[in-house]
Amino acid sequence: MKFGIFQIAFVDVTTMPIDAQLRCRERYAWLAAHRSEVLEASVYVESRLDFLMCRVFVGHDERREALFRSFVLDPDWGSFGNKWKMLRGALEVVRLPDGSISEAERAEMFTALNTVMNGRNMFAHGDIFVDGRDFRVFMQHFEKGKKQTKYLDEDYLRDFMNTARSAASLIDRVTARLDELHRSEP
Repeated sequence: MKFGIFQIAFVDVTTMPIDAQLRCRERYAWLAAHRSEVLEASVYVESRLDFLMCRVFVGHDERREALFRSFVLDPDWGSFGNKWKMLRGALEVVRLPDGSISEAERAEMFTALNTVMNGRNMFAHGDIFVDGRDFRVFMQHFEKGKKQTKYLDEDYLRDFMNTARSAASLIDRVTARLDELHRSEP
């Protein structure tokens, strides 16, 4: 199903020519179609983050992992932002496992996670608009208590998806190393 109503900004829609209104509709539809892709990528990255956090905090005990997921990672308790902060703090205490990723990649991973988290919040809670003057699309959302306006294009979406892939890959490398170390324990 499609929701056929959309928002055009900075022009009087009642005097706007039909062809311009149709162009606005196309631009809106373009960004709306990508909303689900951004959210899917974000959910995937967050699920990889959850898995790594289980390995860091619990190890390989299925019962304890179920408890940890229920009481710490559950969405009612553990927002993406809180998970990001917890993992960052935990890795400062226990450090990265040797042979996983470098310190530079660790910084890249946390920057990527922050980017994915912010993009997820924008696409999950933001409003899509079409600038009726030039047909660019933008989103308005709140970030750190302030209303933000962000114009979006193909480059933004491509960069976001690449960042999400990078974050997931780095997380998975750390997780794989933890699993490898666990298998080699006596």
